[in-house]
This record gives sequence, C-alpha cells and structure tokens, in this order.
Amino acid sequence: MKEHISPQDLNTLTPAQKGMLRSLWRPAVNDRAVASICINAETDEYKDIEFVVGQILINDTGRYPRFVLRRLRLTDDLADEGDTAPEAGEGMDAAEDVPAWDEGAYEDEYEDEDETGEVFDALYIEPDEFYNLEDCLPLLSIGQMMDYIRKSRFGQRGYKLIIPPEEGKLFEQRMFRLEDSDGEGYENEDLCDLLWEVFKIYVLGVL
Repeated sequence: MKEHISPQDLNTLTPAQKGMLRSLWRPAVNDRAVASICINAETDEYKDIEFVVGQILINDTGRYPRFVLRRLRLTDDLADEGDTAPEAGEGMDAAEDVPAWDEGAYEDEYEDEDETGEVFDALYIEPDEFYNLEDCLPLLSIGQMMDYIRKSRFGQRGYKLIIPPEEGKLFEQRMFRLEDSDGEGYENEDLCDLLWEVFKIYVLGVL
C-alpha cells in the first residue's frame, strides 16, 4: 500500500492547482517532497528529484526573502540507517523557530586552513542539496491528507473511514471507503489513492 502520493500523481494537477497546493504546504523536517528542476531551457525539459527535507532556510539576500529547502538525502538512499534530521531549533532563528539563511553559517563546516594558513575546501557540497520552495511540491502522506480533508468541506463535521479486512470474503467490503457526515462516499482499492482523490476535489477544487 502506498504511504505517500507520487510525482506522477502531482502531474495530474494544473499549474494553478500546483500553486494552490504549494501555498497550503508548510514544509517541515522529514517531509517528503519533489523538486522540478529545469535541465534544458531550450526544450523546456524538467527533471523531478525526490528528496526528504532536512532543513528549512531563509534566503534574505535578495529583495524579498525566499524559503530554501535543504535535502536530508535522496529517497533512493533511505535504506541506509543512521542519518537523522536536525532537531527543532538547531541553527534556527529563535524568534520564529525558522532557520536563518547565513552565507557564513556553514563556513567552519566546509572550509579549513592548512599549515600555511591557506583556506581550502574540506567537504564537497553537492549542487542539488538546496532547492527553492517555489520549485518544490510535497509528496503528501496519508496522515497529512487526512488532516487537510478534515478541515475541508467534506470533513468539517467529521468523516468516517471504512477499512476492509485483509482477506475479504466473497460478499464483504473489499474497498477502502471515505464517507462524510451525510453519507456521501468515495471508494478505492488503495487508501492513499482514495485520500488523494478526495483531497483534489475538496481541498484543491479539482473536478
């Protein structure tokens, strides 16, 4: 069973609906996301990069502050154990509990001096470690979608989730079903796909 929506699910949305989803999203450490990066401007070709959010930064070097997401690690590497995300408050602005962007914040971590006093790079930083928020979309989990649906028109008076038995009998319910307080419901064989369907209709207004 799927635990998160996929980049393919996001491709069913229009640019306006993607913008609405991005505006609803409040990135947090350990969120799964996908960054759409242009790899060929002439052919307007983009590449989707899945990653786990390790840190949220603010780049205030321009006219307007921009949020930047720092990758924890690629989802392809999730089998490796031991890596942990920064704990809340680590390297963050105390007033808002949000990381502050500082070009020198990681200087000691990535640079050092040799015996002659010459500065050299001590650690290579991968070029795809940082992503602008406006290039990213969340790969929502089952729990995240349930929370959004609960606040929507569908779930404002509560809703009921019906989970079928693992091994259904011939005439038993075999589909996941979501019902609102008036009994209107939706069904799907996969819980994540069911929640995504309802999320699109009642949160994003996709018809």
